[in-house]
Amino acid sequence: MADVLNLLASYIKQHPPLTNCDGVLSWNSSIKKSNNKFNFYLRSWFRGYRLRGGLSDSLQKGPSAILGRAPNGACLKLKAEARSRVIETKKRRILDEEQLATIHEIFQDLNEDSFDEKSLNHAMQIGYESFCEAGKKIEKKLGKKLELFRPSTFLQFSQDDRGRINTEYLYGFIERQSMMDEMYVSISSFDRSETGAISREDFCAYLKKKAVDVPRICKLGRDDQANWVLHSCSKIFFLLDVKHSGRVLIHQIVHSNPGKELLKASTGLSPQEEKTNWFSEVYSKFIHGLFLKLDENRVKSLSRSNLYKFNERSLCPAFVDRVFEEHVTGGRMTYESFLDFMVAMTWKKAEASINFYWRILDVDKRGYLTIANVNFFFKDIMKSSQERGNSTIEAGDVVDQIFDMIKPRDPTQITLKDLKDSGVSRQVFSLLTDVNGFWRFNEVESLPSEGDNDGTY
Repeated sequence: MADVLNLLASYIKQHPPLTNCDGVLSWNSSIKKSNNKFNFYLRSWFRGYRLRGGLSDSLQKGPSAILGRAPNGACLKLKAEARSRVIETKKRRILDEEQLATIHEIFQDLNEDSFDEKSLNHAMQIGYESFCEAGKKIEKKLGKKLELFRPSTFLQFSQDDRGRINTEYLYGFIERQSMMDEMYVSISSFDRSETGAISREDFCAYLKKKAVDVPRICKLGRDDQANWVLHSCSKIFFLLDVKHSGRVLIHQIVHSNPGKELLKASTGLSPQEEKTNWFSEVYSKFIHGLFLKLDENRVKSLSRSNLYKFNERSLCPAFVDRVFEEHVTGGRMTYESFLDFMVAMTWKKAEASINFYWRILDVDKRGYLTIANVNFFFKDIMKSSQERGNSTIEAGDVVDQIFDMIKPRDPTQITLKDLKDSGVSRQVFSLLTDVNGFWRFNEVESLPSEGDNDGTY
């Protein structure tokens, strides 16, 4: 950190801000009072880059606010230096197979055999003293110190009655951290902006390179690999780029659930995991198959009438119409838009998905939903349900149920914040947009049909 401060100080001396009549930055005058605050901002700035893989807006403004008229070049040099140090630090923490094997051997030497009553198996465990000893031995063997061997790491794991932790869990943790550091460095090499926040275009370039390393994806044809790249990029950017800035922090990608899912797909999946992991070959082909089934004329885009047929016409027409009004340009849904639609449909509790559905449900653009708004979609659900030969349900019962589930601050209207705070967005969206989803919920909650007068749900 001292080197970074010296770098900036050197730049300031060459390009001094106008703080006095001589045009020289004087640390002994009024600026001296802000020196501590200035250093605090710089350290916070670097720490923000190190922890988040990029700089937040507030931290970026810190040094500029203190220096006033200092040229932007100083900030750019500091950012470049900080980013370079972050990447170098992560490179040093990456472990190859031989180094991981060495760590595993050291753990085995220090292990204390104990019987796990829950699993009825023998578990290999170490106490804190052995943990510290392992860190020293690993540093000596590998010739580098692993930052993971510190008290905070030890306390992350559950301990037995003698204060020991499971070494297999610890080894898995170290292996994952190494893989995440490698992933961060790899993605950073495609970040042309060098800001720690990668664009969609650059991330797609990373995925094209990544496709060569992912089991089974590397064996796909050129078109299937291109579809996998679009398919994979859609989930990352839809769920993480909530503000639609066109960029996502690399640190955020690596530490997010989608990022970990991508990492898991890279290391190999079981047949069962292939069916549930978004980034697998099986899942990618499944989603693309859904699109091709709807695209009857093979024009590589969908009309409203095409989307009406989704999942055997389970989506209510009003919902499909609103999807096209809010999230489709040019009157036809491209494959990229269809992927966003599928991510929103699959992860309804995610913030980005809630925002996606909210734009659809808030027909009047008032920032809240009324009983009339809820009724508008529910009546369409009942109409579609009757066409399938299902019984009808009193609209008032369902509307009351939805308001009771969300518990809005104003009992007459539901705001976006109410919906996010409620934790029941998935159920609400299913009730109001999907006939199959409505009846699945109905079976669980036992909503009364017409003729039931007990007033219960």
